[in-house]
Amino acid sequence: MAETSPGASDPGDRAPRIGRDGARLVARPSAALVSLRARGDACARAARRLQLPALPGPNEVAASVLGDCLWLRPDEWLVAAPLASLAANLEALNGAVASAHGAAIDISASRGILELSGHASRDVLAGCCAIDLHPRVFTPARCAQTLIAKAPVLLHLVDAAPTWRLYVRPSLMAYVLGWLHEGQPPRLPRPRSAPGYINWTRYGTNYSRLSRPG
Repeated sequence: MAETSPGASDPGDRAPRIGRDGARLVARPSAALVSLRARGDACARAARRLQLPALPGPNEVAASVLGDCLWLRPDEWLVAAPLASLAANLEALNGAVASAHGAAIDISASRGILELSGHASRDVLAGCCAIDLHPRVFTPARCAQTLIAKAPVLLHLVDAAPTWRLYVRPSLMAYVLGWLHEGQPPRLPRPRSAPGYINWTRYGTNYSRLSRPG
């Protein structure tokens, strides 16, 4: 949760609040998201094109010349980069793997990206995410497909600050935002909206007032 728990009277019982207690949430600009499917020789070809020794292993993230490469499953990776690089990345990756029965597919419209940062961000996530996020376990350059309450998300720990990126389906964005903002009054800061940013409020104008699932 991101605010005072119902009935909590001791300040020590209060969960961190986004925007006030060391946790900040912003909407990232739309990105070029490419699903890379590869097996066998296609993996080696893709790694060479990305200028990596090998494609990332389970729950790993690697910074490549084409963007961040996140492991999703044994034969699928996500390559995330600035939106302007979409066409070039699709051409480069398809050129590398198509002849080896691989494929690179544009899935940019299927995910929005939130960025959560600050020293209390782990506590905010711990209130709605069941996986172990301890710094000794979930280290920078790792990712996991998990749940925020009941919503599937891809979680990426970018650095030790810590800074997290959450890849969320647009239809579930208001639900996820509601959980991250649990209990906050509507006047508290909402994710930044500026040129180049998606206005997620169109998926649920009153996301700060969403009720907790039963």
